[in-house]
Amino acid sequence: MGARAGAAAGGARDPRRRRPASAAGEGRSGGKGTRSAGGPVPARDGVEMTVCGSPAPSSSSPTLPEAPPPGRGAKWRWIGSGQVRVMSKLDESQVKWIVRQRRKGAPVAEVAEGAHVSSSWVKRLARRYRGIPVNEIVYPYTMGRPRDGLPGRREHSLVISAYYAHMEGATLLVASIEVSTGLRFPHHVVQGVLKENGLARTERGKAGPRRTARYVKRYSNTMWHTDYKLLPDGRWLVSYQDDASRRIMAWGVFERATAANAIEVLDKAIARYGAPLSILSDHGSTFCDNESGGRRKGEGQFERYLKERGIRHIKARVGHPQTNGKLERVHGEMERKLPLFMEASAARTTRSGGGATGATGATGATGATAHVGGPFHTAAAADSVDRFFEWFNNERPNMALDTSIRETPAQAYRRKMPKPGDDVQRDLETSGAYA
Repeated sequence: MGARAGAAAGGARDPRRRRPASAAGEGRSGGKGTRSAGGPVPARDGVEMTVCGSPAPSSSSPTLPEAPPPGRGAKWRWIGSGQVRVMSKLDESQVKWIVRQRRKGAPVAEVAEGAHVSSSWVKRLARRYRGIPVNEIVYPYTMGRPRDGLPGRREHSLVISAYYAHMEGATLLVASIEVSTGLRFPHHVVQGVLKENGLARTERGKAGPRRTARYVKRYSNTMWHTDYKLLPDGRWLVSYQDDASRRIMAWGVFERATAANAIEVLDKAIARYGAPLSILSDHGSTFCDNESGGRRKGEGQFERYLKERGIRHIKARVGHPQTNGKLERVHGEMERKLPLFMEASAARTTRSGGGATGATGATGATGATAHVGGPFHTAAAADSVDRFFEWFNNERPNMALDTSIRETPAQAYRRKMPKPGDDVQRDLETSGAYA
């Protein structure tokens, strides 16, 4: 529904109408002053003015049905030996006078001359307040979101229910609500409901103009991103994300962040999907053999693994996490949404003293508590991390993809797979200055 329909559902008043006298405290006259209509205003600072009336005595002035009420309308000032009309904005009392005269049948030209405005403005005001009693006219009325608050209880409940069903942000949730209920909520209404319930927050980094350049590969499996992340329970998550489709190709949760654990997850992903042309990582010790303790830089275990398989290792600039921003964005989403998946999977996951087990099983030669998740398992995911990535890949539409069809990363991965004749090597070299 539109903004006006949504406001009406919540009981918001028409911004063009004046509140009843009992509620708005009216009872005063329409004007802001107590001066009589039409007559000259006492001289102030040596300047004599006539407000909303004809110039000082003149036999050629048009005769109107009645003089306009006092206000801040056109003013006449003496400059030299003559009077000059000074135009200013209309106030509410003058707008009421214009609407009243038009309803009495006064010609548009005479009303425009009396109020010192154009004929087109008189016609526009008459159309704007058609059907509204003169004493209820509000001018100017407040534009934008009604001050009476968000929509009613029914709309409030629909937004909250849709959020827990889809776990999407306001932009995607607007479309989800429209598909499921046929109702179109404005974006600011959905965002307001989410923020009031602690389900969204204001992100200052998104304010202002956006950067137009996008560094993204054209084909799937051209580049994968990888990084470690510390989970709330103290375990370490390592994941691999396809740059072109944003799909999480593989992930694993371990007690320690080591190169061997990263290789284990990558080896399983390559066995299923094939090797990517390149992998982008930071300069962490799990991915690179850095200089430390007087030791010269060499070739680490992870680097040797990639070299043996002909995979190009691209390293992000030091101190510049934006280079790996696609995966950092996934980690931020996980921080916000993982508690919801933990609550949903708590009853389905069991852990014994010997290691982590569940509906997906446990693997890992590097430790009894290792857990490798992802598409390698045929059973339903039981661990909260598995559930999150399954949702991220297969259910959540990604704003960086084709939003017209609510495309998910899994769908984009299939769509962007190279076809015969595609120059994938050129895609690796040209689309994106990562290094």
